[in-house]
Amino acid sequence: MDKRSYLLINFIFAGIILVIFIYSGLYNPYKNEHPVKCIHEELLGSKCPTCGMSRGFSAIVRLRFTDAMEFQRNSIPVFLFFALQLLMRLFAIMLVRKSSITLKLITNVDITLSLLLFLITFKNLIFQTMYIFYKMLLTGNMG
Repeated sequence: MDKRSYLLINFIFAGIILVIFIYSGLYNPYKNEHPVKCIHEELLGSKCPTCGMSRGFSAIVRLRFTDAMEFQRNSIPVFLFFALQLLMRLFAIMLVRKSSITLKLITNVDITLSLLLFLITFKNLIFQTMYIFYKMLLTGNMG
């Protein structure tokens, strides 16, 4: 990968994260007005492991951390993951532009840190989702 491609990827990821934060700030967590609905709940009628995440993020940007935990208990760690990823993207952009550190070292550290953060942050959601699929396979029940 060349520097230009790596910078572009970081700019894109940073932009996506900023859009997520802006989306969270636009909608009131206390009204069910978020335009993106849970496809799992819409199709199957039951809540998925991430239900309430949008409302949780909306509460977090308003510094209502207790409410965020009530909406979705994983919302604060997931929000922190995205906040850290935004900082990492900005830091990576600065490093690539101003540093004499090799691109290979920067990308290897970036990938390792991002993967570790992802696994730590999303492990509960991954296991909950796997359990739902396991139950569906055993029972044949989609709901």
